[in-house]
Amino acid sequence: MPPLAWAAVLFAQSAWAIAQTTSGTSTTIVVPLLAQTASYASEVTVFNPNASAISIQITFYDAQNTGSPGPKSCTALPVASGRSAQFAVATECALPAGSNFGLLVLKEATATQRFYGFVRTQTPQGVGFSTEGFPIENFNDQLQHATGLKRVAAGAGLPAFQTNCFVATLGDAVSYELRLFDGSSNAQLGGTLSGSLAAFQQFRYLDVFAAAGVAAGDRTNVRAQFTNLTGANKKLIGFCTVQENTTFSADFRIAKSYGGTPQNAFVQGGNGFGTTALLGTVDNEPIDIMIAGQSVMRYEPSATSPNIMGGHSNNYADPAFHGQTVAGGGLAGNTCYEPSTQTDTRFCGNRAVDNFAVVGGGYSNTAQGDSGVIGGGQANTVAGAWPTVGGGFGNLASNSAYGADTVAGGYRNTSTGGVGSVAGGIKHRSGLGCSDLRRR
Repeated sequence: MPPLAWAAVLFAQSAWAIAQTTSGTSTTIVVPLLAQTASYASEVTVFNPNASAISIQITFYDAQNTGSPGPKSCTALPVASGRSAQFAVATECALPAGSNFGLLVLKEATATQRFYGFVRTQTPQGVGFSTEGFPIENFNDQLQHATGLKRVAAGAGLPAFQTNCFVATLGDAVSYELRLFDGSSNAQLGGTLSGSLAAFQQFRYLDVFAAAGVAAGDRTNVRAQFTNLTGANKKLIGFCTVQENTTFSADFRIAKSYGGTPQNAFVQGGNGFGTTALLGTVDNEPIDIMIAGQSVMRYEPSATSPNIMGGHSNNYADPAFHGQTVAGGGLAGNTCYEPSTQTDTRFCGNRAVDNFAVVGGGYSNTAQGDSGVIGGGQANTVAGAWPTVGGGFGNLASNSAYGADTVAGGYRNTSTGGVGSVAGGIKHRSGLGCSDLRRR
């Protein structure tokens, strides 16, 4: 096929994207469209602004309109600190012969380091187009609009213009509708296009005016409306190209949403919402708050009562129970001091292992009792029903028959007789209903 014909095929199925914000970094960057054909090659550039080297995992998804739709494996790309790195899609990814166009997803291997992405697709003579990489969090489930579309016949020395529209998904299956509207009257043009896509799929409507059955004639100032019929945080990408059919130059119209991400996002320094601000998710997955790549607070859902874990990532709440709280503290490792054997064998994190068990802080503490409480300290244990240890070192409050044993603090004190208590001191033991009676 001659180069000009290849250009017609390519630009019928490609375009460039212009980022809608200068805040363009993410741990996952999505390039809505790039192309790799017999005449055109795509080159990807990523920039690593971090203080250490990163590795970028690359996946290219051929669109459903290609001869071999679906994911294509690619070689990971190392990027040094403060450096840019480039790769050719043809050499980095295992692509089949023929025309390839679709979605490129770039992920930082640890999912903690943010970076930038950009793609240039061109002929050996340098004729082509550029596509910005968008942070994956920029996409949402909201109603989206691409504006300024047109269909114009050639005449009086002027070129013809054609519009092509694309829909794509990210991690979830989505059903959608696509409608065209006159920008001045808001009257719908032609019929409604609809379809369903599985995760990471893309579909192209070549000459969307013809695809929608719009009556013949020139059209300008047209708006494409993309409706996500699935919603529920299932992300949809909509965009259109406006293609000039003489030189086959093209531009790109990313579909924009109103009222979704990032307009309602929490921002640095605070912002106003005019109503109760809600931060969270709508699915049944935990939330981790990270600092320097390490979890400092974790919320786990439960239909009865959620589990809450703060402090070191080694802290633990048993998923078999509900309403557990580890407020903070904890250390890494499994070899902290065990007071009963005086050996380094105890788990160093704080653990809650029963319904409504609480550990306030310290480290190496274990709350096994139903509604048991450990305020803090080191290597303390509660078990049975309603036990309490306020703090100290190596204290134990445990009785399954009567419960409600309490050790306020001190060193290696024990209350196991039921409804007994030890105020403090060293190695005191209480019996049934007694307090501080016996020294071990």
